[in-house]
Amino acid sequence: MNLMIHLLYNTVLLFFLPFYILFSLIQSLFKKKYFVPFLYRLGFLFKRYPVNAGGLWIHAVSVGEIAATVSVIEEIKKKKPRISITISCTTLTGYEMGKKMLNDDIAIIYAPVDLPFVVSRFYKRIKPRLVAVAELEIWPNFFLRAKKEGIPLVLFNGRMPEDDLKMYRIFKSYLRLILDCASVIGVQTETDRKRFIEIGGNKKKVKTTGNIKFDFSQKIKSNSLKKEFLYSSKDRILVVSSTHRGEEELILKAIKDAVKRIRAIKIIFVPRHPHRAAEVAKLALEYGFKPFFRSKDKVKRPSFLILDTIGELIQAYFISELVIIGGSFLKKIQGHNPLEAVFYKKPVIFGPYMENFHNIRDVLLADKGALEVLDSELLSNEIAKTLKARDYGKKLGSAGYRIMSRNKGASKRYSDIILSKIQDG
Repeated sequence: MNLMIHLLYNTVLLFFLPFYILFSLIQSLFKKKYFVPFLYRLGFLFKRYPVNAGGLWIHAVSVGEIAATVSVIEEIKKKKPRISITISCTTLTGYEMGKKMLNDDIAIIYAPVDLPFVVSRFYKRIKPRLVAVAELEIWPNFFLRAKKEGIPLVLFNGRMPEDDLKMYRIFKSYLRLILDCASVIGVQTETDRKRFIEIGGNKKKVKTTGNIKFDFSQKIKSNSLKKEFLYSSKDRILVVSSTHRGEEELILKAIKDAVKRIRAIKIIFVPRHPHRAAEVAKLALEYGFKPFFRSKDKVKRPSFLILDTIGELIQAYFISELVIIGGSFLKKIQGHNPLEAVFYKKPVIFGPYMENFHNIRDVLLADKGALEVLDSELLSNEIAKTLKARDYGKKLGSAGYRIMSRNKGASKRYSDIILSKIQDG
């Protein structure tokens, strides 16, 4: 039965491969930077992205996973400073974030499409001593190749949102085969542990190890946003981060209502996908704002700045007085990580859909380290309340930071597991 499911899986991938190629070629016509990554993911142009062969291969799908994995890499480098590391990601934004955040001695590449012959080429080129996979990246051919080659595989910072659990339950027998390829499945919470076991994970391999996102730590040496746009201490900067189509109208309506009460609000709006900046600008105009683009406009103290660049969200958090977490007002997205803002002691607000970060959400809300709102009206009220009473905002931000500090340490635990399995292997 499992063999039939696996054959079906590969057949479906092969069926959709021409459509993937066609879509990527069309996308490349509009943005040439997508062309080379697309070819690389199919196993071509290997010379374009050098790897550190014979070491550790870490897969982290996109921006959030790349940012979180940095703390694990730092812990690994403390113990094994000369170990070679190659990181693979799936998205262009993840790749660009990796180039900004990672040291030059760490190679960053695009991950293979999960077809047997493509995955095989990548393994032959990288020759990893261990493969470590972040969060919820369960790719059958990728996992099975590690087992076939006798390479230890560690799934770290694993999570299992409820919606994914419902789907995975259907293929429990097949997933048991795939998950058995892992030497260790390290997960964020006890709930995640139970869910992984429910879909076929071996009880002895699934361990509750904590959430590396609590270990985020990035000091700001200089702030180009503040210097270039000349924001002053009088400006009440509101950052709206990682937004998606379908929730931006709700957020903009709330901000518009809040601005009527607090005129000093300056908005930095950050769409999750920078290529949507023009679309966001059009929406902002409809709600009465005058948007400017970070990438091309030079203006003093813009009232509405769209951050359409990669790698500057942290700088926006640093100068903010309040942060709204995008993706949390859409059930299909289920939120984004609020802890990068919390680290800078900023008060954060998110919507009702944070299942991808259920552990972080629950911990923050339990000790009043963040605010959850259900609709535009409540969001508007909380924006006005938090920015009007600075002491209230500071108290909320400080509470969040204390909660974050209490939950640190997962990166060290994961690094210990990874290094022990390299030695075992």
